[in-house]
Amino acid sequence: MSGGTVIRPLFFEFPYDEYARNVSNQFMWGSAILVMPYVMERDHNMEPLNSVHGYLPINATWYSLRENDYGVAAQSGFASHSSTINEFLPVFIRGNSIVPRQSPRATTTASRKNPFELLIALDAKWFRRAAGLLYWDSGDSIDPFYEYRKWQIAYFSSTIRASLVINPAYPQRKSVNIPTLDIIEIFGYVHSPLFETAKLNNVPFDLSDCASYNPSMLILRINCTNLIDMSLRKRQTLTWNHNMEPYVPPPSKPLITSTITTLTSFTKSTHQMPISEAHSTTKAYIPTTSSTNSLKCESALTAMLLLIFYTL
Repeated sequence: MSGGTVIRPLFFEFPYDEYARNVSNQFMWGSAILVMPYVMERDHNMEPLNSVHGYLPINATWYSLRENDYGVAAQSGFASHSSTINEFLPVFIRGNSIVPRQSPRATTTASRKNPFELLIALDAKWFRRAAGLLYWDSGDSIDPFYEYRKWQIAYFSSTIRASLVINPAYPQRKSVNIPTLDIIEIFGYVHSPLFETAKLNNVPFDLSDCASYNPSMLILRINCTNLIDMSLRKRQTLTWNHNMEPYVPPPSKPLITSTITTLTSFTKSTHQMPISEAHSTTKAYIPTTSSTNSLKCESALTAMLLLIFYTL
């Protein structure tokens, strides 16, 4: 939509990062998702490798999308990330990003009927803001120019309130079948939410029965059936208040769980895990001028293609 590539090297997104210029065996999927492929089976001693050494640009916040450390903030810089044969490869979402998604089903046609979800990754360096884009067409028309919808999505918060704004981008084309937005998940949410104060388009909308917050993981999750009607051709806003006091969950509420629906290009079908069990297995260091480590791969393009074919 802007003439850029879907798959791109790190330095396309971080042109002033000298270390990103030397990374040849990682790639970005769009501007928000970073993939760290497993391209070597054994080390120089022919021992099986159980980790991937990679680089996360230091001028951004990153969160893991894997099952075992889902939503955990990853340390920027060079790091070794656990990646055994039984684990998914390391995949990260960039802070300051909003990524729309849907739960996968057996076919594309069936998947398109599932509700929309928004994964919002916050970046502390940008005042806990994030932005993204959702483009939706008929899925099978020869000329999608005549049948599509597009939305600009923004999230921002102050010391007292969080706001999600969904703004249709005009002109809108012919109508297409559009699912509702039911699930919103936020990484890096540092406030204590007051779900009972929520408003949808300035109308009170209590989220207490369909929202939860994990203060140890800093993950907020809203899962309400038919939450936002995306077929409406108008600006829509969801807000709720919060405070900075430590959050104490009601005793009657069970431990929060999260339906992990990471991008289907890299993960398997929807599944559930307790967020509290997520843990980080990453040891990282921030590069300095004296650390000139760079990742090399003699056949990066081949490795990427093999990865894509393997994971799809």
